Amino acid sequence: MLCYALCSYILDIRKVRLWSAPFLVFGANAILFFMFAGIVARILIMIPVADTSLKGAIFNQVLQPLFGNYLGSFSYSLLFLLASYLVMYACYKRGIFCKV
Repeated sequence: MLCYALCSYILDIRKVRLWSAPFLVFGANAILFFMFAGIVARILIMIPVADTSLKGAIFNQVLQPLFGNYLGSFSYSLLFLLASYLVMYACYKRGIFCKV
């Protein structure tokens, strides 16, 4: 309750909204984001690269050597989130919303 009050004070009363832009973009298109993430994750697994998938190749050949196991996995999730944000931001700017 205290966290909600603090966010409400910052967003509604003080009108500081720069840091809340990703929440606005993902919240406005939550259904599209859910579908996009599920489909792209499956496509990354289905595309073969040598003896593994594209997801495995990105992780094993790029991120794991740079950051190790745990930070490599974390950086993969951040890259996926960044790619998703860029797509959702483009949809948000063009007014493309998935409503039920």
